[in-house]
Amino acid sequence: SEWVAAFRKAGNQGSIDWAWRTLGPHCYLTAEQAFQGLRRNPIQSIVICGESGAGKTFTNRRILEYFLDAEHPCVGVERVASPSVSPLALSPSLHSPSNESACERVQAKNDIAKANLLLESFGNAKTVRNDNSSRFGKYSLLYFDGEKYKVQGLNIEHCLLERSRVVTQPQGERNYHIFMQLPRSDRAGEYGLDGGPEAFAYTASGAALGRTDGSSFQDNEQFCEVCENLGSVGLPAEQRDLLFE
Repeated sequence: SEWVAAFRKAGNQGSIDWAWRTLGPHCYLTAEQAFQGLRRNPIQSIVICGESGAGKTFTNRRILEYFLDAEHPCVGVERVASPSVSPLALSPSLHSPSNESACERVQAKNDIAKANLLLESFGNAKTVRNDNSSRFGKYSLLYFDGEKYKVQGLNIEHCLLERSRVVTQPQGERNYHIFMQLPRSDRAGEYGLDGGPEAFAYTASGAALGRTDGSSFQDNEQFCEVCENLGSVGLPAEQRDLLFE
């Protein structure tokens, strides 16, 4: 987009201060500051915080997308070694040093983005203020190579999950997305979940709720996306079945 191009150009030209004064505060500006900061220190941190509905989940998604496309040169920084990470965190193809074709790079970046979206399915829910409210904290580690600074991997650690939501939800709110999607999916019968979320005590109170704009949740379609994303990050069908069971 034009905003991405503008902040990236400012970073490459060393005019971050100009971008701040002219374009104003923006999550892309924060991302570019951290990216260019790698020249001085190979460890950079961004804290995303705010009240419910402030846009933390969306901002995290946009910053991640910005970094996944930020492959302009960043010289003079030593490589940061990546420790072992969870199977959900990485696409295996990212570990291959010979993986340099354009198609493979695009696929690898898509897999990282999908791994991030998966956490939204299992840790986000509709609240009175937000249709996709994150009900947990998370710590995301992005690993870059030391030359063109391409993203090589992502490790996500969750913390402070709102476990009480599993068994009871405030009025006007739903259980976690996955618990609403699975009973409404075409595969609900395979797991003994016929009848939809209306048929179960943990999901019934929010079963009739729609989005804040008045539209309905597309739970079946979103469940299909969850299955597709699980496959993309390397989880085979057998393990997906065990997960849903």
